[in-house]
Amino acid sequence: MKSRLYRWADRWAVRMADRMGVTIARAKPLDLRGCDIHPLEAWYRAGRYQPVLMDVPLSKLRGLGSAAFRCTADSSHPFISTLIECESGKVRAYTGSALEQFYERWQPANAAEYFGFDKDSVSQRMLSLQPVEAVLPWDRYQPSDRKARYQDVDRRNWNHCGPVDLPFGDKEFERLVTAYSSIKERYVRRNPFDGDITGLLMIHGGSWFIYVKIGQHRVGVFSALGCTQIPIRLFFFCR
Repeated sequence: MKSRLYRWADRWAVRMADRMGVTIARAKPLDLRGCDIHPLEAWYRAGRYQPVLMDVPLSKLRGLGSAAFRCTADSSHPFISTLIECESGKVRAYTGSALEQFYERWQPANAAEYFGFDKDSVSQRMLSLQPVEAVLPWDRYQPSDRKARYQDVDRRNWNHCGPVDLPFGDKEFERLVTAYSSIKERYVRRNPFDGDITGLLMIHGGSWFIYVKIGQHRVGVFSALGCTQIPIRLFFFCR
């Protein structure tokens, strides 16, 4: 009876927050690790307001925002490529790495270009927004909110695209290498509260993939280490 009351109160709180545009995630997701199921089945099992923790093949993950790199070792994902280069001894610093090449080559001028839209098919508003202000249609915040969230990030320093300055590039490189060394030496113990890699389920026709939200660096590390699948916490919100 007590656990049933807790479940009812939990659902009521999340629904009220949802109506107010606030996201509240349960601390304990439905754990479906080890189950070979489609994410939609996971959604049916969990219901609208409960996140799901499930094993997802790295081939089904897409990383670094609109660049949407496949998160496998044979892809051109700059995080993964850079770590593989480091492990082989090909590079030892940001300069000359695949990460540096990515930031030099991928430099969208505005939000429209970041999303890959033709400038003649979008509003002037999209052309005036910075890449960091590019929000997805289902996001709960506005471009200005996103800019405020990344208030310490100017157009030259955002890890989803370039241009970036050398200190930022060095910092991203060091962050990747540190995460790689840490996980390689002692793997990683999942934090049951807020330490999961999170993602958003995207479905098109009969195919699906997971758009990585939190944990871009860890995804790169696991892929470079040769993992084939990793646990992802998925959130399902239907409108």
